Amino acid sequence: MELPEVLEYSRRLKARSGGSVDLISYLDRESSPGVWEVYVGESHPSHTVRWATFRVNSASGEIFVSRPDGDFVPRRERLGH
Repeated sequence: MELPEVLEYSRRLKARSGGSVDLISYLDRESSPGVWEVYVGESHPSHTVRWATFRVNSASGEIFVSRPDGDFVPRRERLGH
């Protein structure tokens, strides 16, 4: 995902790990029609770690970000709008 916070996290992750840890992201599931959850995490040599889940509404461009308690909160900017 090319959101500013994800790009910054990727940059810091590579710098802190000396390039040994990569950022990964993929479509996790469609939580409701037209609303997709995107997994964003770290890929270590031995395991992966979820950093955040983004819920993206493909019709409106609204983006929500997961909280530690599992709820989603709105992100201020919309995707492509």
